[in-house]
Amino acid sequence: MARVLRGTAPVRWDAPWILRLPGGRGPAPLLVALHGKGDRSERFEREVRPTLPRGWALLVPGAPIPRDRSGGPPPSAIGASWYLYDGDTPAFRESLDRAQAFVVDAVRRARAASGRARGRAVLLGFSQGAYLAGVLAVRRPDLFRAAVLIGGRLKVEALRRDLPRARASGLRVLALHGAWDPAVKPAPAAASVAAARAAGLDASFEEFDAGHEFTSAMAARARGWLADLP
Repeated sequence: MARVLRGTAPVRWDAPWILRLPGGRGPAPLLVALHGKGDRSERFEREVRPTLPRGWALLVPGAPIPRDRSGGPPPSAIGASWYLYDGDTPAFRESLDRAQAFVVDAVRRARAASGRARGRAVLLGFSQGAYLAGVLAVRRPDLFRAAVLIGGRLKVEALRRDLPRARASGLRVLALHGAWDPAVKPAPAAASVAAARAAGLDASFEEFDAGHEFTSAMAARARGWLADLP
């Protein structure tokens, strides 16, 4: 029977994480799922669970930045963000660096708590979580061996110096996108994957009959792709 652990990973704000472990006692591959802006780990964990191949562990950290600190509903009721985006500015890049450190720390804590999540993990992200997952996978191929990006864009313009190391590590990337996504247009997302592939990265892009969403068809494709990873 699967076992579920919960905890907090304090960086600047306390944020919840959920770790779902498979039955048994042996080592388990780890999937790290990053939700979109304004979402919560509890809801996204339910959504991403169908992508999990048999025998895998699942870590769903909550983003560390409360979406609204103005006295409205509590952050846990309205979700949170991974980073603060106001254009390609030093403040944005600093925020993105903090988000990367936060996820790496959450993975470390989850590994220590479970004692079973071994080897390089795999990232899966939706929307803002997909942007972060792509950056994190390319910059830290020592920790992550693959990434599934859903409704996001691979920020190759910020990763050109990191791509050779990621390519040498055997990093694999699968991008799944809604053909009529109004929030993140599919054409720039496809172009970013093509640029990464031209730089030698094992990356592919697939479109679905969907908008800005994580559909059951995408979940099924992600599950099959994850199950086929070496």
